[in-house]
Amino acid sequence: MLYFLRRNASKHYLKRRKGKNTEKVKEAQRGAEKAKNDLTEQLKEQEKLGGSQLLEQYTARQLILEASKKLTEALQEQGLRNMQSIKVAQMMMSAGNEKLNAAAKQLADIKLKETVCKKLRKQVGPVKDAIKASAAAVSAPPVKTRKLH
Repeated sequence: MLYFLRRNASKHYLKRRKGKNTEKVKEAQRGAEKAKNDLTEQLKEQEKLGGSQLLEQYTARQLILEASKKLTEALQEQGLRNMQSIKVAQMMMSAGNEKLNAAAKQLADIKLKETVCKKLRKQVGPVKDAIKASAAAVSAPPVKTRKLH
């Protein structure tokens, strides 16, 4: 009878222990999955920002192109109106260059963040696999049984 009670007690202990371990493993898996989803969302956001910055660069180039056309026209004309047109064209070119430089810098920052997110996402995969492997390794040891004759 004592053997039977010990055996049942050890089974219950191992079940509780295994349950706690599986809860920890599931929690770690949820954490890894959440981290991966967060990184995926950040990557999507960075791609959207990259697209908007490319559009910003395009508009800045268009502004510079228009300013250079106005400057060319102003240099070909004569008179007082000529100086005003040249100043306007110079201001437009300066604004376009500033806008283009700012957009290029922001695009470079976005690309850097994208590469960091991709690297982190690649690192989350092996962590998730390690968690699954540890879950398989945490199985309870077999209960020793004694044969009764």
